[in-house]
Amino acid sequence: MIAADASARKMYNKLNNKERMEKFFSEYMEIITGVGIRLIVAKGIRFGNGQNETETLESILYRYIRCNLLHEAEISKKIIFSENTFACVDEKYTFPKTLPVGICFAVIACDNNSSLWIRNPVGFNYLGKNINLNLLWGKKDAIKKIFGISI
Repeated sequence: MIAADASARKMYNKLNNKERMEKFFSEYMEIITGVGIRLIVAKGIRFGNGQNETETLESILYRYIRCNLLHEAEISKKIIFSENTFACVDEKYTFPKTLPVGICFAVIACDNNSSLWIRNPVGFNYLGKNINLNLLWGKKDAIKKIFGISI
């Protein structure tokens, strides 16, 4: 989450923390959901909070994950990670445990990070293909292609 925060700061340095993080999440939501949730690839996801109000996924990621990690050193009790559930019940948000992987790939996809690289190349195997992460920095379209993301 710190890398996402740093990436957002590079992109939107004139905005406050909340605005820039939510804008970053919004811009890379297809990758966050496509890689991290896999059940859906979407933008504009909203959850009802039981008080006739809705909250965006961007706001939830910022408020209950980013802020809690930064200020409380733990994720909010409102966030539950499971094998593959994506739901909101009784003001608790359940996400697949792979959601942080989607956020990591959003950081890698960020244009402002295109000059970054990992000293000891790290790769992963996806559907039988070995993929070097160093080849993906700043390449949003390449990441979307690898994971079959299209909207």
